[in-house]
Amino acid sequence: MKGIILDAGPIISLSINNLLWLFEELKKITSVSFYITPAVKSEVFDRPITTKRFKIKAIQTLDLLSEGIIEMIECDNDFVKKTLNLANSCFYSKGENIKVAHLGEIEATCASIEHAISTLAIDESNMRLMIEDPECLKKRLSSRIHANIKENNENTKKFKSLTGRINLIRSSEIVGIAYEKGLFERWKDKNQENYIENIDENILDGVLWGVKLAGCSITPAEIDELKEYLLQKNLEKEKA
Repeated sequence: MKGIILDAGPIISLSINNLLWLFEELKKITSVSFYITPAVKSEVFDRPITTKRFKIKAIQTLDLLSEGIIEMIECDNDFVKKTLNLANSCFYSKGENIKVAHLGEIEATCASIEHAISTLAIDESNMRLMIEDPECLKKRLSSRIHANIKENNENTKKFKSLTGRINLIRSSEIVGIAYEKGLFERWKDKNQENYIENIDENILDGVLWGVKLAGCSITPAEIDELKEYLLQKNLEKEKA
């Protein structure tokens, strides 16, 4: 199935930066479908709609759901419970398991596996490392809680085997693709140089730092690298 499973993080990161419209535009020009699970819906709509601070963000997200731009997808509850327990029993300290994953991101992960949708968009760093580099996560946890962390090697191998075919992206990659597709051209006009120099570089700097500060686990070095790559591709495109 061609599509992208969304964890709550990328939706929140884009929402905070007023970039939810990218989902509709990307769906139009790429025919890629976007999916969320019930637990993720709870994080981006059900709970925020009850608050004063985030109510309007929840309504904007609801607009994407009601128009079918983002679609709901289910997954087996038993599979989710087993996977959540597996993830949260991979590391322990002083005889107690360390919680590294939450329901929403695990449900999104399980949906990716169950429905053979290989691309999973997730901004949270612990879950990304759990899938891509558990040894690095172990070191990070140890540094964070200032304790000796032990690893259940059997469980980490099981989790790695389970999630090995998942292709992870972040909201930073989503805005990068949007830039490549020309979706930020709307922010440029013929008089732009009267107001700001190097408009493309500033757009990329703004959106990439925007999603980082909204929760996307991308480093400053990665921002510079992605920005340089996208600007170079854009320059080659203009010369062609």
